[in-house]
Amino acid sequence: MPNFLSKLLICLIANQSTFDTIISTIEHFARDSSDYPNARLAISVLVRMTSVWGGPDQTASSVTNPTSPTTSHAPLPGFDSFAVSRFSPLAWNIPASQGFNSKDPQARQVLLEVAALQAEILKKVGSPYLERLREELTDMGAQEAQVEEYVRQLAGAVEGKGDAGKGWKGFFVGFVGRGGGG
Repeated sequence: MPNFLSKLLICLIANQSTFDTIISTIEHFARDSSDYPNARLAISVLVRMTSVWGGPDQTASSVTNPTSPTTSHAPLPGFDSFAVSRFSPLAWNIPASQGFNSKDPQARQVLLEVAALQAEILKKVGSPYLERLREELTDMGAQEAQVEEYVRQLAGAVEGKGDAGKGWKGFFVGFVGRGGGG
């Protein structure tokens, strides 16, 4: 959806309750462990929303090429904090959903999409998101070394070239599998 249309959807006070309902519905489908294909699709919608409405990437490429099509639009005001507060917790809520089995091949596809969502949030929000992840992981009982490895892997996927994204996604799936997400 072009950025100018997104302003119509969100900025009009009359549409705010509709927007909240839409987001809640997408989140519901994302957490539905009885229907992995729809969960994956719901998460991909959140990735796309974050990409389009999050504004320019907070990476080196946005500094070196500020007029590229992926970095030239302005973010929706407040969307960065919205993405962190509403979308980021899905990384932990989805694998914790009743019936979620991280060993199921279709569930693995869902986790790969969640990894893409985290990477997209990081691209749009930058280092404040990494700080939020450090807090979340520490609060969940992760050791400092695990937290720093997690953050390093995610940051490497966003800043890296080539297969860095694949490496991050594999790391995330393994991290969730070791953490009991199934």
